[in-house]
Amino acid sequence: YGQEAGRHCCPSLHASSDDQGTDSRVSASGPFVLATPSERVGSLTLRKFGSGRPLVLFYGGAGSWPHWVANVEGLARIFEVIAVDLLGYGDSAAPISEEPELYVDAVATDIARAVGAGMPFALAGFSFGGAVAAAVARRLPGQVRGIEPVANSGIENGSTL
Repeated sequence: YGQEAGRHCCPSLHASSDDQGTDSRVSASGPFVLATPSERVGSLTLRKFGSGRPLVLFYGGAGSWPHWVANVEGLARIFEVIAVDLLGYGDSAAPISEEPELYVDAVATDIARAVGAGMPFALAGFSFGGAVAAAVARRLPGQVRGIEPVANSGIENGSTL
């Protein structure tokens, strides 16, 4: 889990942050400018767009939240989109452990805090993010109202995540 891994995966989608943690970029979908401050919740860094029911987005592989940049504008018309940098990637802290159970426990705890105690929300995850979303949903069954894995390779039978 390298802190730098997510920062350098897709440099064309990454922008520099100013002193207030604000990113500014033009999305692949047109002139929609994403200019929003990042927010730290526990060890996770996230960005919120729109209003409505919360939809938490997890990206795939060694990336960061801009993997969803082409989707944020449309989704933010309906949902409060919470685009997350997973632990060890993007602007989030390094995980305290590489043990998968502890990694997912930390993500689930911080996501529950980000959306609000007991607040229902939905998850979407691409590839690795789909596996993380499924594991978070198992830990927060009272809050997660839906999950959409996209191009997910799945979790092996018998997995405890």
